[in-house]
Amino acid sequence: MKSNKSLIFFIIISYTTDQDKLDVQLKSLEGYSVIIIKNDATKLHIPKKGYIKVIQNSTNLGFGGGANVGIEYALKHGANWIVILNDDIFFTKKTLSQFYTIISSCDNTIVGPYAGFFDKYRYSSILKTDPIKVIPKPEYISGSFMAIRSDVFSRIGYFYEPYFLYYEDADFCVRARNAGFSIAHVSLPDLQHTDAERYKRDPQPHDYYLARNHMLFVFRQAPISVKLHELIRLPKTLFEHYRMYRTGAIQGIADFSLQHFGKKTFV
Repeated sequence: MKSNKSLIFFIIISYTTDQDKLDVQLKSLEGYSVIIIKNDATKLHIPKKGYIKVIQNSTNLGFGGGANVGIEYALKHGANWIVILNDDIFFTKKTLSQFYTIISSCDNTIVGPYAGFFDKYRYSSILKTDPIKVIPKPEYISGSFMAIRSDVFSRIGYFYEPYFLYYEDADFCVRARNAGFSIAHVSLPDLQHTDAERYKRDPQPHDYYLARNHMLFVFRQAPISVKLHELIRLPKTLFEHYRMYRTGAIQGIADFSLQHFGKKTFV
């Protein structure tokens, strides 16, 4: 499948996005097709340029739901490649040019600079954060910077929205691999990811979604042995969270047991 800049769509999921950081991203992406999905009502100054499309959601759809809105738009407009991009990922134009060269002649169907594996006992995601050293045969690509060839969506569908935040990317990659698609980690220099800043400001949502969605992911995608293992060790898991004062994680496991998914409102 041929690639050119007009057929590569970058989808930026915007939520409490910093204006200065967005300006840097858009400057680096000039010349590509860019879709900004606004999951909140934060006022942003977005240049009125032909390569930028802004879609304002009426409510926060989370990572998966927001990405799906952008994916649908991109596919309708002839995208060959769709790149999901966090609003806290930064790169130079040189780095982006290297990335364009990679996907223009890529045999793999899902690629990105941040990749990981699943713990064989618990199916927890283990993310390798080095974007330079190539990781052979990764099991998933992080949704923070994730390029997906368009034909993948016609075969396996979009992101699974009940996760809301975390594990959508892992779930998507498992489904893609089960359908015969290949994924690969690509080496890109000069990348910066500032996700940890949000976690430090408010760890409760982070702990909640990771704990709840890990259980959801296990019961959707893991082998039966892992499912049984997680059920047996559940008291230990809860005690570990209690000991570490992770009230959000305990809430997350409780909501999993009640089958409450999607967005969680924190008081």
